[in-house]
Amino acid sequence: MLNPGVFFVALVVSVVASLVIDAVVMTRMRIPAVSDVTLPTLADIADEARQPAPPEEGDAASGTSHADDNAPRG
Repeated sequence: MLNPGVFFVALVVSVVASLVIDAVVMTRMRIPAVSDVTLPTLADIADEARQPAPPEEGDAASGTSHADDNAPRG
């Protein structure tokens, strides 16, 4: 059977301990000191998606392939 007094004390102690842990973590947290960074907006992401990507090195569209650069062993 559950004793209401013990349950109440355990509940209060657990809440207080959780708050103390949260306070310690928040005070020791490292916050980066970067002020001139702007995050991309949805419009920036949409503009990048509309622009065609340049062909990558070794891509079939660029005409060069690096698949046969090594001679076969044997």
